Amino acid sequence: MMLCGAAAAYLFPQLASLLIYDREAVLRGEIWRLLTSHLVHFDLWHLGYNLSALLVIGWLLEVRLGRPLGWLVLAMALSIGLFLVLAKPAVDTYGGLSGLVVGALVYLALCILQEAADGRLWGWLLLGLLVLKLAWESAAGDSVLFYPGTRSVQTVGESHVLGSSAAGGLFLFQKARQRGGAGAGRRPLLVL
Repeated sequence: MMLCGAAAAYLFPQLASLLIYDREAVLRGEIWRLLTSHLVHFDLWHLGYNLSALLVIGWLLEVRLGRPLGWLVLAMALSIGLFLVLAKPAVDTYGGLSGLVVGALVYLALCILQEAADGRLWGWLLLGLLVLKLAWESAAGDSVLFYPGTRSVQTVGESHVLGSSAAGGLFLFQKARQRGGAGAGRRPLLVL
């Protein structure tokens, strides 16, 4: 559904203008933009990177591991949207799924570490690469992805960190619920 929504927003600019994060519109009460802005992409490379990554990650999570994405997407989208409106007044417009993609990768890595004893190396490798990616983007202020020619996208690195944090938080919350809640004398939430 998200993939179709992102494709539709790219193909129909009128739709994109209703969905994009527009700070002034959000402050006027158009709060849906906090969630829908993630469907808007600014060029074909931006759309292609995000959709291809989300397609693979979504398939791995939902089909291979049986982990639905609904709550995960909502938690990440809402945390990023609220951050933009509350802490980034200089950002007038925002769009893209990259914060959700990075967060979904963190969630995937944590699921691999939890569920696949023989896949722990892959889980740790994925988390390590994501930490390097976030560190490089923070230091460079730019994406690690290749964009030919003039790029119409400016990376908001905090969205990647927030997506990752929301994904990690949801993972820990779900793990605590599986164990019947966190209580005195219980084991730690995450044993790796």
